[in-house]
Amino acid sequence: MQNKSNYPRKSLVKLAAYLRVSTDRQAEFGLGLGVQEAAIKKWAKANGHRVVAWHRDEDVSGTTSFDQREGLAAALQSVCDGTVDGVVFHKLDRLARSITEQEAALAHAWRCRGRVFAADQGEILEDDPDDPMRMGYRLMVGVFSQIERAMIAKRLRDGRKLKGDRGGYAYGSPAFGYMSDPKSNNLQPHDAEADALFLMAMLKASTKSVREIARELEREGHRPKRGTTWNPGTLSRILRRMETVVEKAPKDFDAALREAREVNVQVQEYRNQLDPVVESRVTMALQRQGQGFRGVLYAKTDAERKSGLRLLQTSTRSAMRELADSQTATT
Repeated sequence: MQNKSNYPRKSLVKLAAYLRVSTDRQAEFGLGLGVQEAAIKKWAKANGHRVVAWHRDEDVSGTTSFDQREGLAAALQSVCDGTVDGVVFHKLDRLARSITEQEAALAHAWRCRGRVFAADQGEILEDDPDDPMRMGYRLMVGVFSQIERAMIAKRLRDGRKLKGDRGGYAYGSPAFGYMSDPKSNNLQPHDAEADALFLMAMLKASTKSVREIARELEREGHRPKRGTTWNPGTLSRILRRMETVVEKAPKDFDAALREAREVNVQVQEYRNQLDPVVESRVTMALQRQGQGFRGVLYAKTDAERKSGLRLLQTSTRSAMRELADSQTATT
């Protein structure tokens, strides 16, 4: 198909790559960021192009306008600035799941004299009045992508309605820290994830960054609901939900979390030096810390939150006393 563009084509193209996922679950269906990145790298190498920048939008719908997507806006701006020759993505539906947004993004890139590529189909050429099928094929791909999204949404609505009619939890995958009871389909606390939330809360109260928290979670063996590594976007959403818990908690909760973290760090540092009896008492105190945190996390009333905070505080002080007594005895 001859290219009718009025500017020259270069064999080696310098590109900005764009990756997008709208939900965590997309990784399960071969649409994760890692899959997209690998496909783009393979395509670029096979076609002699060079990807010089990577832009990502995580947890962003394909129906969101391109100027409201930080990653896509940055990729298109680099085209307009002339720092790259064009933009590449895995498939057309990673660019958009709406015809109007797809065409708006493409038109913006072309207005900036940029080229657009999809790793699964090659270059997406500008419209040509002498070749109307070029536009027709592109629009058909976009239409079917939009229909597929609508059908997925309908299946989810139908499934939730059926589950709700049966009296179960009907709002998608439970939030981190919760699980759906297999018998009743009602939500209940997830113990292992509650432990991870406790560590997140302590680290957040200690002003650790999202990436520092992610590294510590992985070091301690805590994993997300799906996958083996923590995605910064996923972790940030969980931390934002945790802020709601902190807001409802008694005013000393944040300080109690910082103290609990300090004690946990000291225990890790001196555990090998502790007498077995002292170590057992310290371990029990740390377990009660977790119970106190859960008392705040899953509380339904202010009285339950205050009770959980008291348990968190007393167990932290108990662990501190045991450590202090142990250090005194060894000196």
